[in-house]
Amino acid sequence: MTDIIVRRLKLGFVLCALAAAFVLLVGACSSPEPTPYPIPAPAATSTPMPPLAPLPTATPTAVPTATPIPTATPYPAVAQNIRYITDRMPRTPDPHQNFSVAVGDVQLIYDSLITLADGGVPVPALAKSWEVVDPTTIRLKLQEGVKFHNGEEVTAGTVRWNVERILNDKPRAARYFGSVEGATVVDKYTVDINLLKPDGYFIAKTRYLSLIPPSYWEVEGKDAFIANPVGTGPYRWTEYTEGTSYTAELRSEGHAFRNPVPERIQSTKVSEAATVVAALRTGAVDIALFTVAPESAESLVNEGVQLELRKAGLWAHFLNPMEACQNGTPVCSPLVRRALTLAIDAETIASTIWKGMAVPVSVPALPGGPGYDATLPIPFDKAEAERLLDEAGYPRGADGVRMNLVYRFWNSGPFADSAFAMQDMWRDVGIEVDTAQIEKGLFVDHYARRKGLSPWDITGIHLSELLGNNAAYLDRMTTTIAGSANVFENEAFYALRDRVNAATGAAEQDKLLREAFRMISAHDGGDPPYVYMFASPAMTFLQSYVEGFEPLGGGLNFSFENIRLLYH
Repeated sequence: MTDIIVRRLKLGFVLCALAAAFVLLVGACSSPEPTPYPIPAPAATSTPMPPLAPLPTATPTAVPTATPIPTATPYPAVAQNIRYITDRMPRTPDPHQNFSVAVGDVQLIYDSLITLADGGVPVPALAKSWEVVDPTTIRLKLQEGVKFHNGEEVTAGTVRWNVERILNDKPRAARYFGSVEGATVVDKYTVDINLLKPDGYFIAKTRYLSLIPPSYWEVEGKDAFIANPVGTGPYRWTEYTEGTSYTAELRSEGHAFRNPVPERIQSTKVSEAATVVAALRTGAVDIALFTVAPESAESLVNEGVQLELRKAGLWAHFLNPMEACQNGTPVCSPLVRRALTLAIDAETIASTIWKGMAVPVSVPALPGGPGYDATLPIPFDKAEAERLLDEAGYPRGADGVRMNLVYRFWNSGPFADSAFAMQDMWRDVGIEVDTAQIEKGLFVDHYARRKGLSPWDITGIHLSELLGNNAAYLDRMTTTIAGSANVFENEAFYALRDRVNAATGAAEQDKLLREAFRMISAHDGGDPPYVYMFASPAMTFLQSYVEGFEPLGGGLNFSFENIRLLYH
């Protein structure tokens, strides 16, 4: 099998000369700035954040603040203007409609109720403290005196309005707040979040409750807000091209509790690894968040570029079990779904194609996080896969083929090499899989069931770890099509998931998470809705003169706030 993978690797990665294209991309950030929405004169002082009260379910650490750039340094003074490229971009200035993977960009201009430090630890933001009043009531104490860019003050009424907007309009952020019934104002700076059922992860989820100003939205309207977004964050977007680029400028009046270093951040979305590699080599950018071929990553590091490598999500393959049963296709059978996993040698793929940068997983969770069971072996057993396929009623035919399936994915580079290696491994157990990489827009239409389309038998997707605690992987499945592409029917799993959400102690949560993850894995009679393979690496490249990089908890996010350029 290793020979098969090596054969795929010989295809290599052709690094095209795309310097001209990159110049055009970065040049888009230098167009004239639109006139921003008027900003009133700032208050003379900002209210300091009081000490944090002890909490029943969490003990947040102090809010990190930026360290001033040293006055005595061997480096010359440079403007703190960050040039940043990535393959992801906020889809809209409306923070309630954005992908979670872009939360670091969105929170330049907005504040959420809390933020997540690396490891998923909740850290105060607009909410300075919180407590569990009872299992379905979370009380939040807000920072006092915080104002939006247009002068509106943040109060408990602001939080209630934003909660009601999410519940009523059901933007993308609604996926995190299915347990919420509403919000109640206790006093000007205290608000209760009322839950329909206990949710032990609710505080972590409020990192996606970024606040927008009610009066501005209601008076000016949605279109005006999108044209001139208003938040409480330390930056304003002075330029934004949907899905392509933005420029964020530091507000001169300062911020109540954040103290960022960069004066300007220019971000451009790119789609080609060759562009990223060329831009880093020529010094055209300071930071790049992009997964390139491991060989390219190693080459850049050897040339002096810094690489921050994190396990930020799982590369998994949705098997669409509910609709497979409706359509009478083979992956309806849990036996077939287990066999598809057991036929894959994830350890060989991770060591050869990914050069050890990807980490095989035993269950659908990130290694080292809550609920991950490192005592379980990595699923791979060709003989057992063949036995399960026989038991499921799919013997080999005269041509050696048991069944024909369709597999589509959009990711490129080492993801594509991995996909074709999987195709060969499935063929070894008699499963012939029509495998192809397609354009991302078409892929999303299928995965989200738009335009009458539906997912394939096997659908390759990267599942980001959204909350830094692995619990997000439990919420990937729903019993109905509403709100999710991952429809899955398993009453025992959902009952266990409710127990996980109701648990308050870390030890109890970890124990129940282990049970839940094992139930949806390929181990011992599990019922996997996905083929889970490995934790794929998130690669963030920084030039040698960049310091202060800080990952944020969950997903691929990082904070721009303490980043500083010491030499350029």
